[in-house]
Amino acid sequence: MANSIQNEQVYNHFLTAYAPKEFTRADTHKKDELRNIYNSIVKLSKESPLYLLTNDSAMEADAVGIKESARGFQGMLADMEDDSENALFAKKSAYTTDSTMVSASYIGGDRALEDVPSFQIEVEKLATQQKNTGRYLPQDEPAGLAPGAYSFNVRVGDLNYEFQYSVRSGDSNYDIQERLGRLINKSNIGLSAEVSRNEGWSALSITSNDYGIPLGREERFTFSEQGDGELRTGTIGYFGLDRNEIPAANAEFSLDGKTRTSTSNHFTVASMYELQLLKTRGEDDPPVTVGVKDDNASLIDRTRELVGGYNAFLDSVKGFRNDHFKANRVTNEVTGIAKQYYPALNSLGINITEDGHIDLDVEALTRSASSSDVRNDFRPIKEFAGALQEKMDQIVLDPMHYIERPVVAYKNPGHGFPNPYITSEYSGMMFNGYC
Repeated sequence: MANSIQNEQVYNHFLTAYAPKEFTRADTHKKDELRNIYNSIVKLSKESPLYLLTNDSAMEADAVGIKESARGFQGMLADMEDDSENALFAKKSAYTTDSTMVSASYIGGDRALEDVPSFQIEVEKLATQQKNTGRYLPQDEPAGLAPGAYSFNVRVGDLNYEFQYSVRSGDSNYDIQERLGRLINKSNIGLSAEVSRNEGWSALSITSNDYGIPLGREERFTFSEQGDGELRTGTIGYFGLDRNEIPAANAEFSLDGKTRTSTSNHFTVASMYELQLLKTRGEDDPPVTVGVKDDNASLIDRTRELVGGYNAFLDSVKGFRNDHFKANRVTNEVTGIAKQYYPALNSLGINITEDGHIDLDVEALTRSASSSDVRNDFRPIKEFAGALQEKMDQIVLDPMHYIERPVVAYKNPGHGFPNPYITSEYSGMMFNGYC
């Protein structure tokens, strides 16, 4: 029993200290990907010598730490490692031919450009909120309600809410309107109230937070009263709370000639577009075309992410100060990749500093993106990301490679026994947290 409790404590220690905070696209879930990881470990360890590993908590932490740093960078690089000719950096942007009428954003994920359909939309009517505007009353005059306790009901959707308040002697119309407005706003029932004033007159306005008409109903909210002897009625009639100034309405539009309705002006189409209807079409306005295009601006953003992730990884390596950790080996291998691609990257505004970090000239990158063949001229950035991805894969598989560990014995060449757990010392055990 004691042994079981001790094992549980060890497990919880690793779970809370080293488990990843979030999953990335680099994390594997498919059977063939798990099989590839296993085979890679077997191949790596088949001819691996037998090492002497010391019981050093700092060294253990460094091994897990370098693995976590590489894994974080690996997740960002996975988005860029795409072999599709139509998906450089896998980002697109939506466009509309009239952004004052319809705005659009692309939410379709990694798809080829020709796989994302365009369409035409005509906006006939916008969805509206229900707005009730009460009677304008002299704001400073005493209220025309006798002092006492009052109640009224508000039905919002399928729910009914009762409100109670008191009228005191000397309360003005404005005083009670303000009191009712605060009462409704604090209730958080999907309504917003405010008191409008105009040259000594005031009225209570109540607006629904949601747009459109609920299914099976004609109004977003309604008022009613039901006196029980102790609580007075008359609030609705005196203040005109049930006076509907703007009725709720659904949006009406057509997609490629087919009529559609929506309770909101904000909705999605085919799980690829997120649309916002802004105004109705005029009599002579042509249909608005919605489609996608390759977004050079997103390419610049992704290059910034690549540079930021690269520099952050180098900075994280400097944070490991254990004497047994070979920080220089990690730094030299990663900066060596950058130097290999430097001639091609330099022409795009990407420079390497003396300490191996990357400095990005955004203006030069922007000029290149707007005046060049992006698919060909920006290929070195994609290849650079792919090379970094391979290096991060190696570090994640065998972080112990960067820990000082004396060799005890070499295996008999050609007769190596595959030991898939060689790389699992201290950190390899965490594979189950990623797969």
